[in-house]
Amino acid sequence: MTYEQENDKSVRAAYDPNTPADELDRLARRPIGVFSRRRPQRGVAQHPNASVDTLMYLTGSPDWKVLNFIACRPDATADMLRLVVDDADADILESVLDHPNTPPDVYENLAKSESWGVREMVAYHTCTPPHVLTFLASDSHSEVRKTVEQNPNTPPLVKAWLTSDYNQSMTLEEFLLQTQGATNGL
Repeated sequence: MTYEQENDKSVRAAYDPNTPADELDRLARRPIGVFSRRRPQRGVAQHPNASVDTLMYLTGSPDWKVLNFIACRPDATADMLRLVVDDADADILESVLDHPNTPPDVYENLAKSESWGVREMVAYHTCTPPHVLTFLASDSHSEVRKTVEQNPNTPPLVKAWLTSDYNQSMTLEEFLLQTQGATNGL
């Protein structure tokens, strides 16, 4: 049997709903030919019978489609999402940021990215925790700040600072201290 015939057999098995977890694990760990267009790992990453161990193994894949399939799985764990986000492209970041199992530390780390585009993605998502939005409200890039202002999870006082002239004359921290001090004094 040629390599391509063997590979086609593996791909069919990876997409077969009756393939058991142990066979999926074997397929996930199978070396991929350099010029192979069809990759069984993509089928395994989407397969409902794939075990957590197999999926964790696949988080080290260089194939962005495998990583995105993992990030889109409803059963993706926080650890899987942490691993697929490293060096991820925009599609994978979108999938991770939209995932309900994404832990706060992923948002926190991405909010410190050197890329303002990544920081803007974090500011856009409604799953982003309020403390991360507060951090991004003082971002150096105006598009990031505008996106924070539009996020419904941005705390009201942070939105007030972003939409007022105060953001030109005082830092967010100064504004919050002054506003909270005035509120507490009433």
